Amino acid sequence: MNRPAFLLFFAAFLTVAVLCPGGTSGKGLYLDLPSYYQQADTSGTGLVISETLIDAAGFDASIIGLSIPFCFDSRTSGRVGILYPVIHLTGGYKHGFADGVLSFLTRVSGDSTNTSGIFLRGDIRVPVGSGSLKPFSFRSSDGGIYPDLGGGLEFRTENSMVKLRAAAVYTFSGQKDDTGELVTTDYSMLSSRIELPISEKISFSGSVFVIDFDGPGCRECYLFGLRFEMSDQMEIIFSGGIDAGSEGDRVFDSLASVMFNFDFFPSR
Repeated sequence: MNRPAFLLFFAAFLTVAVLCPGGTSGKGLYLDLPSYYQQADTSGTGLVISETLIDAAGFDASIIGLSIPFCFDSRTSGRVGILYPVIHLTGGYKHGFADGVLSFLTRVSGDSTNTSGIFLRGDIRVPVGSGSLKPFSFRSSDGGIYPDLGGGLEFRTENSMVKLRAAAVYTFSGQKDDTGELVTTDYSMLSSRIELPISEKISFSGSVFVIDFDGPGCRECYLFGLRFEMSDQMEIIFSGGIDAGSEGDRVFDSLASVMFNFDFFPSR
């Protein structure tokens, strides 16, 4: 992508983020945004371990994340993961395994290294966690276990100066419920991440997530990160971010995250 086209694309995306109207009850569920984008160069099974601290209205939490990225073939990669939140409330704690997640990407067009191109993206959230761990896991009011199913497109491009990722995904919520404090419903998400090299082993990234709910409103999340490449197999990423909008829309106020990515069979 040439520089003028990239600047036009990024400016258009930020305009959508700024102009998206806020709602009064569009909270939704917690999404593990620091690990939303899969690594582009995973050529085999890997391991991702993360620790995220969030501050929210009425509680704070420490979240341990574990996920395994893997490849089906040269075109399709996947990732399965789960979170273990420890939630600090006034007067005590509650903790346990949250909902599980499964995502996959299939290259529609682009280069064979999967670093540039257009991909079909699928996301599944399986509500296996306790309903008491809202917003990290949730059961609908009838107590059933119905997965959230998301699908859309992801775009990648990179050169020696910049890496750009963008995705548009629509999710059908299997946990629809608007009877309580936590509103869950279908939603669409536009997201983009730009990564710029600082040195040979260090890069800086900025991400925007715009989540538009079917009915109750819209919220935006902004993340910034530093990636340190320790070796061909190991990297560490530090992230910080905010959930923008009114208090009624936010899942969290701010977050800080550290993530370790280990690739057992690096392609580079």
